[in-house]
Amino acid sequence: MDPQKKSNNHREKIYLYHFFLDHRLGGQHAYTKTIINEILNYQVFTYKIITTKKGELTDIPLINLRHFWFGLYPIEVIINTILILVFVFHSKIKRHNSIFHIHGAANIAPVFAASFLKIPIVWHFHETVSTFLPLVKAGKYFLTRTKHRLVTVTEKAIEVYQLNEADIISSPVDSNYWRHPFKNSSSYLNNNVFKIVCTANLNPLKGQDVLLKSIFGFKGKW
Repeated sequence: MDPQKKSNNHREKIYLYHFFLDHRLGGQHAYTKTIINEILNYQVFTYKIITTKKGELTDIPLINLRHFWFGLYPIEVIINTILILVFVFHSKIKRHNSIFHIHGAANIAPVFAASFLKIPIVWHFHETVSTFLPLVKAGKYFLTRTKHRLVTVTEKAIEVYQLNEADIISSPVDSNYWRHPFKNSSSYLNNNVFKIVCTANLNPLKGQDVLLKSIFGFKGKW
Protein backbone atom coordinates (compact mmCIF):
# COMPACT_ATOMS: atom_id res chain seq x y z
CA MET A 1 0.00 0.00 0.00
CA ASP A 2 1.10 3.54 -0.75
CA PRO A 3 2.42 5.01 2.57
CA GLN A 4 0.69 8.29 1.74
CA LYS A 5 -2.65 6.56 1.22
CA LYS A 6 -2.16 4.51 4.38
CA SER A 7 -1.54 7.61 6.47
CA ASN A 8 -4.68 9.19 5.02
CA ASN A 9 -6.77 6.52 6.76
CA HIS A 10 -5.89 8.14 10.08
CA ARG A 11 -6.75 11.68 9.03
CA GLU A 12 -10.08 13.46 9.26
CA LYS A 13 -12.27 13.51 6.19
CA ILE A 14 -12.17 16.61 3.98
CA TYR A 15 -15.49 17.42 2.32
CA LEU A 16 -15.34 18.97 -1.14
CA TYR A 17 -18.50 20.64 -2.43
CA HIS A 18 -18.49 21.49 -6.14
CA PHE A 19 -20.99 24.23 -7.00
CA PHE A 20 -22.35 24.76 -10.53
CA LEU A 21 -24.92 27.20 -11.91
CA ASP A 22 -25.77 24.77 -14.71
CA HIS A 23 -27.27 21.36 -13.98
CA ARG A 24 -26.56 20.13 -17.52
CA LEU A 25 -23.34 18.30 -18.36
CA GLY A 26 -20.69 20.57 -19.84
CA GLY A 27 -17.02 21.49 -19.87
CA GLN A 28 -16.95 22.59 -16.24
CA HIS A 29 -18.46 19.30 -15.12
CA ALA A 30 -15.96 17.29 -17.17
CA TYR A 31 -13.14 19.40 -15.71
CA THR A 32 -14.37 18.66 -12.18
CA LYS A 33 -14.83 14.95 -12.94
CA THR A 34 -11.12 14.85 -13.82
CA ILE A 35 -10.27 16.39 -10.44
CA ILE A 36 -12.59 13.98 -8.62
CA ASN A 37 -11.04 10.95 -10.33
CA GLU A 38 -7.58 12.09 -9.27
CA ILE A 39 -8.36 12.64 -5.59
CA LEU A 40 -10.50 9.53 -5.08
CA ASN A 41 -7.25 7.58 -4.59
CA TYR A 42 -6.85 9.45 -1.33
CA GLN A 43 -9.45 8.26 1.14
CA VAL A 44 -9.26 11.48 3.13
CA PHE A 45 -11.48 13.21 0.53
CA THR A 46 -15.20 12.92 -0.10
CA TYR A 47 -17.25 15.10 -2.41
CA LYS A 48 -20.71 16.22 -3.47
CA ILE A 49 -21.87 18.11 -6.57
CA ILE A 50 -24.36 20.93 -6.02
CA THR A 51 -26.22 22.50 -8.96
CA THR A 52 -29.10 24.91 -9.44
CA LYS A 53 -31.82 22.47 -10.55
CA LYS A 54 -31.46 18.70 -10.52
CA GLY A 55 -29.15 17.19 -13.15
CA GLU A 56 -27.47 13.91 -13.99
CA LEU A 57 -24.54 14.50 -11.62
CA THR A 58 -26.40 16.46 -8.93
CA ASP A 59 -26.14 15.33 -5.32
CA ILE A 60 -27.82 18.44 -3.85
CA PRO A 61 -30.09 20.70 -5.97
CA LEU A 62 -30.59 24.42 -5.42
CA ILE A 63 -33.20 26.78 -6.91
CA ASN A 64 -33.04 27.94 -10.55
CA LEU A 65 -35.29 30.97 -11.16
CA ARG A 66 -33.39 31.99 -14.33
CA HIS A 67 -35.32 29.23 -16.10
CA PHE A 68 -38.38 31.48 -15.90
CA TRP A 69 -36.72 34.91 -16.35
CA PHE A 70 -33.09 35.98 -16.04
CA GLY A 71 -34.18 39.09 -14.14
CA LEU A 72 -35.03 36.84 -11.20
CA TYR A 73 -31.37 35.96 -10.68
CA PRO A 74 -30.81 38.38 -7.74
CA ILE A 75 -33.71 36.70 -5.91
CA GLU A 76 -32.26 33.29 -6.82
CA VAL A 77 -28.93 34.28 -5.25
CA ILE A 78 -30.63 35.30 -2.00
CA ILE A 79 -32.73 32.11 -1.82
CA ASN A 80 -29.79 29.82 -2.62
CA THR A 81 -27.56 31.55 -0.08
CA ILE A 82 -30.20 30.90 2.58
CA LEU A 83 -30.69 27.32 1.34
CA ILE A 84 -26.98 26.57 1.69
CA LEU A 85 -27.04 27.93 5.25
CA VAL A 86 -30.07 25.74 6.01
CA PHE A 87 -28.33 22.67 4.53
CA VAL A 88 -25.35 23.34 6.79
CA PHE A 89 -27.63 23.75 9.82
CA HIS A 90 -29.19 20.35 9.07
CA SER A 91 -25.76 18.77 8.34
CA LYS A 92 -26.63 18.07 4.72
CA ILE A 93 -23.50 20.15 4.01
CA LYS A 94 -20.64 19.82 6.51
CA ARG A 95 -19.24 23.02 7.94
CA HIS A 96 -15.99 21.75 9.40
CA ASN A 97 -13.17 20.31 7.27
CA SER A 98 -14.99 21.52 4.18
CA ILE A 99 -13.99 23.35 1.00
CA PHE A 100 -16.37 25.03 -1.44
CA HIS A 101 -15.14 24.61 -5.04
CA ILE A 102 -17.23 27.21 -6.88
CA HIS A 103 -17.46 27.23 -10.68
CA GLY A 104 -18.41 30.31 -12.69
CA ALA A 105 -18.07 34.07 -12.33
CA ALA A 106 -21.80 34.55 -11.68
CA ASN A 107 -22.03 31.75 -9.10
CA ILE A 108 -21.97 34.00 -6.06
CA ALA A 109 -24.57 32.41 -3.73
CA PRO A 110 -22.06 29.81 -2.41
CA VAL A 111 -19.46 32.60 -2.12
CA PHE A 112 -21.80 34.56 0.18
CA ALA A 113 -22.72 31.46 2.18
CA ALA A 114 -19.12 30.31 2.61
CA SER A 115 -18.05 33.77 3.75
CA PHE A 116 -20.72 33.77 6.48
CA LEU A 117 -19.75 30.24 7.55
CA LYS A 118 -15.97 30.81 7.32
CA ILE A 119 -15.61 27.87 4.92
CA PRO A 120 -12.53 28.00 2.63
CA ILE A 121 -13.29 28.74 -1.03
CA VAL A 122 -11.70 27.87 -4.36
CA TRP A 123 -13.46 30.09 -6.92
CA HIS A 124 -12.94 28.79 -10.46
CA PHE A 125 -13.41 31.07 -13.49
CA HIS A 126 -14.01 29.19 -16.74
CA GLU A 127 -15.65 31.88 -18.88
CA THR A 128 -14.84 35.47 -19.94
CA VAL A 129 -18.14 37.36 -19.85
CA SER A 130 -17.49 41.02 -19.09
CA THR A 131 -21.09 41.60 -17.95
CA PHE A 132 -20.37 39.32 -14.96
CA LEU A 133 -17.73 41.73 -13.61
CA PRO A 134 -20.12 43.43 -11.10
CA LEU A 135 -21.02 39.99 -9.71
CA VAL A 136 -17.34 39.09 -9.38
CA LYS A 137 -16.66 42.36 -7.55
CA ALA A 138 -19.56 41.67 -5.18
CA GLY A 139 -18.23 38.18 -4.51
CA LYS A 140 -14.66 39.39 -3.98
CA TYR A 141 -15.89 41.85 -1.35
CA PHE A 142 -17.04 38.90 0.78
CA LEU A 143 -13.94 36.79 0.13
CA THR A 144 -11.97 38.68 2.75
CA ARG A 145 -14.12 36.99 5.40
CA THR A 146 -12.66 33.51 4.77
CA LYS A 147 -9.68 31.67 3.29
CA HIS A 148 -9.84 31.55 -0.49
CA ARG A 149 -8.00 30.94 -3.74
CA LEU A 150 -8.96 32.27 -7.16
CA VAL A 151 -8.29 30.05 -10.18
CA THR A 152 -8.80 30.67 -13.91
CA VAL A 153 -8.33 28.48 -16.97
CA THR A 154 -7.04 31.36 -19.15
CA GLU A 155 -5.14 34.63 -18.85
CA LYS A 156 -8.12 36.35 -20.51
CA ALA A 157 -10.29 35.62 -17.46
CA ILE A 158 -7.76 37.43 -15.26
CA GLU A 159 -8.02 40.46 -17.53
CA VAL A 160 -11.83 40.46 -17.83
CA TYR A 161 -12.52 39.96 -14.12
CA GLN A 162 -9.52 41.93 -12.80
CA LEU A 163 -8.13 38.94 -10.90
CA ASN A 164 -4.49 39.84 -10.44
CA GLU A 165 -4.18 37.41 -7.52
CA ALA A 166 -5.56 34.41 -9.45
CA ASP A 167 -3.64 31.30 -10.46
CA ILE A 168 -3.96 29.85 -13.96
CA ILE A 169 -4.65 26.13 -14.25
CA SER A 170 -5.33 25.19 -17.85
CA SER A 171 -7.87 22.52 -18.67
CA PRO A 172 -6.21 19.11 -19.15
CA VAL A 173 -6.03 17.97 -22.78
CA ASP A 174 -4.95 14.47 -23.78
CA SER A 175 -3.01 15.16 -26.99
CA ASN A 176 -2.85 11.45 -27.81
CA TYR A 177 -6.63 11.44 -28.21
CA TRP A 178 -6.28 13.74 -31.23
CA ARG A 179 -3.57 11.80 -33.04
CA HIS A 180 -4.81 10.60 -36.43
CA PRO A 181 -4.08 6.96 -37.33
CA PHE A 182 -2.92 7.73 -40.88
CA LYS A 183 0.71 8.43 -41.72
CA ASN A 184 0.43 10.47 -44.91
CA SER A 185 -1.92 13.26 -43.87
CA SER A 186 -1.66 15.21 -47.15
CA SER A 187 -2.80 12.15 -49.11
CA TYR A 188 -5.64 11.60 -46.70
CA LEU A 189 -6.86 15.17 -47.04
CA ASN A 190 -6.87 14.96 -50.82
CA ASN A 191 -8.70 11.63 -51.13
CA ASN A 192 -11.11 11.59 -48.19
CA VAL A 193 -13.96 13.71 -46.89
CA PHE A 194 -13.78 15.14 -43.39
CA LYS A 195 -17.00 14.88 -41.40
CA ILE A 196 -17.25 17.78 -38.98
CA VAL A 197 -19.60 17.53 -36.02
CA CYS A 198 -20.07 20.46 -33.64
CA THR A 199 -22.09 20.04 -30.45
CA ALA A 200 -22.26 23.47 -28.88
CA ASN A 201 -24.95 26.10 -28.61
CA LEU A 202 -24.94 29.22 -30.78
CA ASN A 203 -23.17 31.40 -28.25
CA PRO A 204 -20.24 33.74 -29.01
CA LEU A 205 -18.30 32.03 -26.19
CA LYS A 206 -18.32 28.78 -28.18
CA GLY A 207 -16.36 30.26 -31.08
CA GLN A 208 -18.62 29.10 -33.90
CA ASP A 209 -17.27 31.97 -35.99
CA VAL A 210 -13.74 30.58 -35.58
CA LEU A 211 -14.93 27.18 -36.80
CA LEU A 212 -16.64 28.67 -39.87
CA LYS A 213 -13.58 30.73 -40.79
CA SER A 214 -11.36 27.65 -40.45
CA ILE A 215 -13.65 25.59 -42.70
CA PHE A 216 -13.70 28.36 -45.30
CA GLY A 217 -9.91 28.17 -45.59
CA PHE A 218 -9.77 24.36 -45.62
CA LYS A 219 -8.64 22.97 -48.97
CA GLY A 220 -9.81 19.37 -48.48
CA LYS A 221 -13.29 17.91 -48.86
CA TRP A 222 -15.74 18.21 -46.03
